[in-house]
Amino acid sequence: MGENMPGRASLSEIMRLLAALGDPDEALSLSALLSLKKMDTLPVDLLITGLRDAHERVRSGAAFMLGVNRDSDAVDPLIAALQDLDKDVRRKAVWALEEIGDARAAESVNRLLDDQDSDVRVIAARALGQFKVPYVVESLIAALQDKSMRGNATWALGQIGDVRAVSPLLTVLGDSDYWCRQAAAEALGKIGDKQAVEPLVATLHDEYWGVRHAAAEALEKIGTPEALAAVEAWKREQGKK
Repeated sequence: MGENMPGRASLSEIMRLLAALGDPDEALSLSALLSLKKMDTLPVDLLITGLRDAHERVRSGAAFMLGVNRDSDAVDPLIAALQDLDKDVRRKAVWALEEIGDARAAESVNRLLDDQDSDVRVIAARALGQFKVPYVVESLIAALQDKSMRGNATWALGQIGDVRAVSPLLTVLGDSDYWCRQAAAEALGKIGDKQAVEPLVATLHDEYWGVRHAAAEALEKIGTPEALAAVEAWKREQGKK
């Protein structure tokens, strides 16, 4: 592969910019990102080559840009990058695969729910919701036990929409973290199972408006007479305040 190619930036320039993406200096990192985005002919094959570079910052930058480009040709190389020894490369590879959204990555990303790095686990939990494959449901239910993953795992279960998640999500509906409660209400609305109605009605009185609103929307999606009546009563009550 030549150093300079007609209509393309040089290989050395691309690798320099990829390395700069991971620089602690945010201004330098942003400048590199903008420069790379301006390259309309930024070749996927060079980014894939970057995933195998000796420098972890280049590998991380390459994974990130492959996610920005959302090219399905990068799926298999990014799956291989999930085994990189550098945690930031693994994080960026998971993010890129989520952006591409190809379910071929689901099995490999699912294994990262046990990664030694908590940030990798958190990103992996969310990515599984993008792939929407039912065989990861049990793994995501187990991930609800990990506080760091609970919010993203809850969101992912809602995206998949499998009824096996209803009972565990009802437990999350009582979580001490309001964002987890809100995510659980939203997920239960997407699944639409009637056994969530009574707990969601109780959640209309949550101390946080976002949680109450999510519960109301979920009840409207479930749509049983009891659910709709509760929402109407809640709206009237809100109008009096």
